[in-house]
Amino acid sequence: DKAYKLKEERERAVSRAMLISVSLLSLFLLIAIFYLYRWMKKISVMRRNLSLANKQMSAVNKELEQTGKIKEVYIARYLDRCVNYLDKLETYRRSLAKLAMSSRIDDLFKAIKSEQFIRDERNEFYNEFDKSFLKLFPHFITSFNNLLVEEARVYPKSDELLTTELRIFALIRLGVVDSNKIAHFLGYSLATIYNYRSRMRNKAAGDKDRFEQDVMNL
Repeated sequence: DKAYKLKEERERAVSRAMLISVSLLSLFLLIAIFYLYRWMKKISVMRRNLSLANKQMSAVNKELEQTGKIKEVYIARYLDRCVNYLDKLETYRRSLAKLAMSSRIDDLFKAIKSEQFIRDERNEFYNEFDKSFLKLFPHFITSFNNLLVEEARVYPKSDELLTTELRIFALIRLGVVDSNKIAHFLGYSLATIYNYRSRMRNKAAGDKDRFEQDVMNL
């Protein structure tokens, strides 16, 4: 009987030891699962952040690439334009010198007073600007008109590339949003630029307050 009791106690002791071992193992397993869950959650957040960062980086790279392309096209165009302009100024200076040397004073004064030279140069400058802009943004006119109600859409005449309205918003697309700068660039009064911008904004098909931002995103 004593031997049986000892055997029973040993079995109970073994059972307790096994129960404690299983309990401890279960506890460690629960702790491990908890930390694994937290770790997986952190990894999930990190992956989302990384994905967002990659998208933002991609957008920035695209913007920088476009900015670089804009600079490249305009620098090339306007370096060439400056050289041509200097050549024309030299030709104009020589023509004035010839008039002076031949004592054709009346013709000289007429040439000096005439605004034709400046007008022609300004028109050629805008034509170069239009060509450069449309080379960078070939679908700008269509995309811009899609932002307007149908009856307000703007189309150039057969002998022009951009209308005044389109040219104003082409500048805005390039990031020139200051009306003073636009007025100076296009040779219009500040009030005229304000009127054009306000008129186009009021003809927006969507949110009028976001119209110019939408233009910048074209």
